[in-house]
Amino acid sequence: MKQLEKIFNSILPKEETGKILIFDRTKILINILTNFFNKAKVIHIRNNKKLSEFSIKEEIKNVFFILHYNEKHLQKEIKFIAEQRLYCPDNFFVIRCLENDNKVNDPCYKSLISLGFKFINDCKSNSVFYFFYKYNISNYKTIPEWLNSDNWANPQLWEK
Repeated sequence: MKQLEKIFNSILPKEETGKILIFDRTKILINILTNFFNKAKVIHIRNNKKLSEFSIKEEIKNVFFILHYNEKHLQKEIKFIAEQRLYCPDNFFVIRCLENDNKVNDPCYKSLISLGFKFINDCKSNSVFYFFYKYNISNYKTIPEWLNSDNWANPQLWEK
């Protein structure tokens, strides 16, 4: 539990303002999240239709979408995540819960990375492995250091 709280604090401090939308069908992580964040800010949703309504109508700052290892329609959920990330411009988190620590062989891993999510952290709690992914359009693409248009034609800096 302490590891999960530490990760939540690193990715989203308690002082963070704005509403937090949590999509968790099984309610496994909802208790941890509502204890960690201000309960008045947390909105818990269990079906896709309500998530679409809230993300468009409300001013949601952060969305946590929990995908469990026993998810029956994983490809439909990934498609739904791909659509919904466009309506949540600030922070969209996906927490993947697995029974083993092999995230690379998980079909969800490759799909989320291809959608622009970044793998940010993982931990183990109560024999379940949690993998955290984040999508934020404002820092989606980082500019590499070698792509520096300011110094490309400056001979004085070529020797550095």
